[in-house]
Amino acid sequence: MTAGPAPLFSRPADEALYRQGRAEARERMAAAGKEARRGLLVLPRDGDPADVGWIVAALENSAVPLLLGSGSWAAETWRALARHLRPALARGPVPEDLAWAADPAPLPGETVLVRTGGSSGVPRFARQTVPALRAAAGHLATALGGGPLSAALLLPLWHVGGLLPVVRARESGGQLCRPGDPASAGELPGHRLLSIVPTHLQRALAGESPAELVARATLLFAGGAAFPAALLAEARARGWPLAPVYGQTETAGMIALQRPESFREAGVPRLEALPGNRITLGEDGEIRVVSDQLFAGYLGAPAPGGEGWGTGDRGRWDERGRLEILGRLGRFLQSGGETVSLEHVEQTAATLPGVGEAVAVARPDPAWGERVWLAVGVGESGMTAAEVAAQLRSRLDPAERPARIAVHPELPRTAAGKVDSDRLFP
Repeated sequence: MTAGPAPLFSRPADEALYRQGRAEARERMAAAGKEARRGLLVLPRDGDPADVGWIVAALENSAVPLLLGSGSWAAETWRALARHLRPALARGPVPEDLAWAADPAPLPGETVLVRTGGSSGVPRFARQTVPALRAAAGHLATALGGGPLSAALLLPLWHVGGLLPVVRARESGGQLCRPGDPASAGELPGHRLLSIVPTHLQRALAGESPAELVARATLLFAGGAAFPAALLAEARARGWPLAPVYGQTETAGMIALQRPESFREAGVPRLEALPGNRITLGEDGEIRVVSDQLFAGYLGAPAPGGEGWGTGDRGRWDERGRLEILGRLGRFLQSGGETVSLEHVEQTAATLPGVGEAVAVARPDPAWGERVWLAVGVGESGMTAAEVAAQLRSRLDPAERPARIAVHPELPRTAAGKVDSDRLFP
């Protein structure tokens, strides 16, 4: 990726911070020499231009892997990362008590590690690549007819949906602005793109932030979780340029979308593959993808075999050959753009002192798409829901934490001995 003559950020002050961060990262990587090949770990803050500079510097250095982290991660997520690597450099506060791998296998250059729930539900890290990210940006540009791809950095930079606006802008000559700067958002060149999850749409419809960003966008990418039908219907009634999209961390973000005019006509998400992506459905309805956007495997695991990638999501074709997303094949949910394993939540809760058994279920949520509800049997321990929640806070990532916890002496069961789901949440 080469720097273009135009500034990356629309505001001169933000551009100065971006260039300063980029220069600092280059200097640190140069000073580290060959050691820098063990990777640069960046924990970006929301839309911070200096952090973007560090990220771009790593993307430009073909020898230095980029590792994207978050201060919101639970301890288990950090331990999963530390088992496999030992980065040479870090930008941001890293937990001090981590036992990094003593002699990890080196990561290839042009690697970008992005946290994902993966198909196992436990914390995993997808090994994306710079060429795949650039391909994703190029395919979207082709679908939109070319021109600069600009954006407000609304999603977290450590999420693939937050990273891609940076790549798109760099590749297309677009510009970026901070999420709290709606005035600049209206002055961005070319396509003014905004990626949103259900929470953002709900708040915008209520006139809350990011309503001003939404009003200035020429295209609203709605993805990352299932959107309640009522939210989509209201946005459609207001004539907002909503474009439902589908993709995963493993596919470098979106591989299919529905144009606003199609959504206004259909009223429901029905998507078509982006250029460069071939989508098929397996016998069980699993969505499979062949693309140059695909990741290179998970950290600490071999590259996926066979042709293409099985997403773990179910789909079907409508009468016009458009893709309808039906949900996960296994016990997973999508909450605010994150894949959450219900089994992982159950297993974690069951290890708490005073908890005998646990059942997690997915429930629709107007803000997040879906949230976890958890029922636990506490026997004679007398644990309260608040105590369970407090213990889970350090063990689960934010998207995994239950929105509701029901405490029972013993979980209710049917006459056949199975957990009675109708009585879990009185």
